[in-house]
Amino acid sequence: MNDSSQYLARHLAATTTLAPGKRRWGIALLFALVLCANQTQVCFLIPQQAQIQLQYGLGELTSSLSILIIPILCILLSVPSGRLIDRVGFRRGVALGSSALALSLPLRFDDSFLSLMAGQLLIGISQPLLLNGVSRMAIEWFDEHERGTAIGIATAGLFLGLAMGLALPPMLVAKTGITQGLLITGLVGLIPASLLWLCSTRASAPRQGPAASASLAQLLGTQGMRPVLGSTLIGCGLFNALALSLEPMLTEHGLGAETLSAAGALMILAGVIGSLFIDSLAQRVGGKFIVLAGCGVCVIPMLCLLYYATAPTSILLYAAMLGACQLPGYALLIAMSEQIAGKAQAAQANSLITLAGNIGAGSGMGLVVLIHSSLGRWAYVIVFLVALAVLQILIVTLCRSIRQL
Repeated sequence: MNDSSQYLARHLAATTTLAPGKRRWGIALLFALVLCANQTQVCFLIPQQAQIQLQYGLGELTSSLSILIIPILCILLSVPSGRLIDRVGFRRGVALGSSALALSLPLRFDDSFLSLMAGQLLIGISQPLLLNGVSRMAIEWFDEHERGTAIGIATAGLFLGLAMGLALPPMLVAKTGITQGLLITGLVGLIPASLLWLCSTRASAPRQGPAASASLAQLLGTQGMRPVLGSTLIGCGLFNALALSLEPMLTEHGLGAETLSAAGALMILAGVIGSLFIDSLAQRVGGKFIVLAGCGVCVIPMLCLLYYATAPTSILLYAAMLGACQLPGYALLIAMSEQIAGKAQAAQANSLITLAGNIGAGSGMGLVVLIHSSLGRWAYVIVFLVALAVLQILIVTLCRSIRQL
């Protein structure tokens, strides 16, 4: 950690007394379920665009606003949310995010597109308040050597919510409709949020003064922060571009819909499992950057093997290995940002990771669409994805500030 972040950490309010081990891990698990529920709601409408157009009599562009409003709000509110969480703490930050989700529930009773958009607006407000609490949770509840694992558990919940948000809604909507489906997922999501609020109450040491707060420019200028953000941007761009390309790319091999769906699900599931153990692996090999670089190296042959594979078994194997190598890196990058920024700026650093991830995801998917529509072959997309993997490896291995983590 550099001098500026150490100075800020010294001015942080007195650290709280850590709760017993079992309770701490219970908090991490409940928070993972909260993130899972939130991400399920965020993704709920993505596979329902045709149904939305039919139900509300909308065009493709208008219906897409119900999806686009959430990442737009996440980008705009990410940094302010991080600063707010650093000020009010993890428990209150999660309460604010969960309250926004709860306020969206009454809107599900009105079967109009305007009501749907208002609910999506509240979900978009809740997302950065919840996502950016990961580092704050790790700092307030865990010892330093446990924080990486706690972050891994939280991000595993996030990725599980991504899988559920893409897989479950079509089945739920077929039985209940969009409005009732959103209402059900919202109500279920409030259960872990309520339990987290009840279980996270604990006595803390009295404050000794206001916590110091660095400006965004100071935080970005902290040694190591910009390379970590650059690696996040590229890594999230790579994964989201791959996720967008996976099914249409494999369709060229004449594979059935079941195999294509299973490949996407296995990719995310392997990422969920990998996130749980990635910090333990980093501790064993002696550094987060070693694991991050190693995963990046493994991505390159897996991309090529997946593109040329024709057997369903091979495709499922390579998709799972890609998820296991690519997704857990996000947990490591959040842990790195917390180390670099220090305790006083943990949530704000987390917010920059969220911001970089969203920008990278949108850019990666947009470039894939542009490359394929212009050149007409998925081989060029694979070249682009490999180039992103190489660039991320270079950032991780050549930046001395990252090698020290």
